[in-house]
Amino acid sequence: MRKHEAVKIGGALALALLLTTMATIPALAGPSMSGFYELNYEQLQDNPGDSHGGNLGYIKHYFELRFYSKPTSWVETFFKVGANGENVLKPENFHCWENHIQLKRWGMEAVLFSNEWRHSFSEYLLGLISGEARGDYGRAQGLRLDMLERKGARGALMISRNGEGDDVYIGRFEKRLSRHLDLGTTFLQRDWSDDNVHPDSSFNRVIAGDLKITVLNADLTLEYAESWDPSLEKQPQRRWIDGRAGNRSAFKLEARGLRLGSISFLGHYRDYGREFHDHLSDQFHPTDWGSSFDQTGYFLQAVIPVPRKAITLTLRHDGYETSYDPEKRTFLVWEDRRRAYRVRWSQAELYIEFKGGITARINYDWYTNHDPIRGEFKLSESTESFFAEVQSENEIALVKFQVKKKDIGQKDRVYGGSRRFGERTIFGTEVKANISERWQVYSRMALVDSRVDEWSTLMAHVGYFLASNAEIFIEFGSGWHTDNDLVNDNDIADNIRKIDHKLFFVTKISF
Repeated sequence: MRKHEAVKIGGALALALLLTTMATIPALAGPSMSGFYELNYEQLQDNPGDSHGGNLGYIKHYFELRFYSKPTSWVETFFKVGANGENVLKPENFHCWENHIQLKRWGMEAVLFSNEWRHSFSEYLLGLISGEARGDYGRAQGLRLDMLERKGARGALMISRNGEGDDVYIGRFEKRLSRHLDLGTTFLQRDWSDDNVHPDSSFNRVIAGDLKITVLNADLTLEYAESWDPSLEKQPQRRWIDGRAGNRSAFKLEARGLRLGSISFLGHYRDYGREFHDHLSDQFHPTDWGSSFDQTGYFLQAVIPVPRKAITLTLRHDGYETSYDPEKRTFLVWEDRRRAYRVRWSQAELYIEFKGGITARINYDWYTNHDPIRGEFKLSESTESFFAEVQSENEIALVKFQVKKKDIGQKDRVYGGSRRFGERTIFGTEVKANISERWQVYSRMALVDSRVDEWSTLMAHVGYFLASNAEIFIEFGSGWHTDNDLVNDNDIADNIRKIDHKLFFVTKISF
């Protein structure tokens, strides 16, 4: 599809959706309206050496209105508008943030949408549609059709324009042939609207097929996919490599639900081609996020409950080989392919439940990475880490303590200007307490003690509920340093951070 044609189609979809919604709302019987207003004041204390110097203050307003209606059992409309910034009273600051019209009739569901998440499909094994690669966090405008299950068959089709201006086409069809056999197929295509981004290509297409066999309550699932990208046609093709699957294909076989007494097992085998490109998946995006190219590997997991005890032991192991270096985003030269990166990761985890809502989690990790060309860049070919957590939670409070010993026995290194921290101990705490019906406090803190450095981070939050629909809270620090499970968040575990002297004051009223 040409760029100007895609623009016309995308604009027409948005205009039709807006006009239809505006025409429908007045005629509805009892539509509902909700929303909120939020005043956000941020006070930032800069570092003394910062060019700004002193204190910086920012005031922002957020205003949002949501209209929802369901005039009949088969029609639904939703319309969200709002504004944010220093002045929300100016008409030009108002925007249509999210809206859709949904019709559900005759076993079909049609949705005309704008700026919404509609990328959820039942395909999961290869993760062909995932993450930021979908564009603008998965938001798009377009049309989605779903055929609800009928006689064991169901399907979905989506035509959209994502937030980056690319046209996206997704199709999914499934058929249950019996109680023990399911078949499925997936079609994906992404067309560029900006030729300067990919000058040698105009689209990326992926076609996949999958089957699931159910035996003794266990599922055996297989998925195979092929990709097409015109830019690769100019490169020499090596269709078969060492007897493996196609160079532009991906393959995965998973066994789930296998049991031996009380022990449950999960495992898979995967084989990803060197040039398998999927521009809708973080895993296989060739320029931005992908890191799974030219990879063969496996994963095994066993969950073992201790008899008559609230204790569960989980064993995990993952191993793979690849010629792709995710740090430099390059492959080993063809002659060195047999000297692949060999990665092995193992973990033993113990989970214990005590009376009174107290739980404990302990695990130990072993990681090895045989790097054939850059051994000096790593801390070591083998590293180990220990982690422990104790948590207590009830309707009044949550208290969590964590400690992690990462890269045990390793020394710090600097290579090519990049810092590789050696052994370090990370402490983390998370506390939430409902002091009363109106007052709530919450905080997260982490401390890191490495061999030659120490650093820390803090986020503290105090909230006061004026009423059921009104609240005031004050927040200090930056929460993103520890928002991914405290000490396991690489933002604090692998990077020197400091306590950000930021103060947020927020008043929010919902209606």
